[in-house]
Amino acid sequence: MASRRITGHSHTSSAKIRSGSALSQRAAKAAEASVQADLASNAQETADLGLTVTQLPNFAANTDAAMLQGEKSAGALSVAGRAMMVLRNATFFAFSDVAVGGGKPPSEQAMKDKANEILATLPH
Repeated sequence: MASRRITGHSHTSSAKIRSGSALSQRAAKAAEASVQADLASNAQETADLGLTVTQLPNFAANTDAAMLQGEKSAGALSVAGRAMMVLRNATFFAFSDVAVGGGKPPSEQAMKDKANEILATLPH
């Protein structure tokens, strides 16, 4: 799979965007299944870190998605994050936002809205 990564940050927040495409829809679905298996096998470790994964099958036409989110505090340090992973046919993209020091990442709805905004630029 070819991919591209873009990263940006400020003092209290870090945002990352990754996109790419597989050689075929079959290859993309195989990669999706592999990621889902990894998430399932690491579910306890993920939960221990305060993270939850929500599968969003049929998020949009020909599109599956998942959201990873959580927050954790240790003493005076707090970290909160949210990520959206989207697969349409053979094209994927993911973006995340992690906030530290009491900051908050964008809401679930804001992440879904941004995913739909990006999807509107892709072929069905």
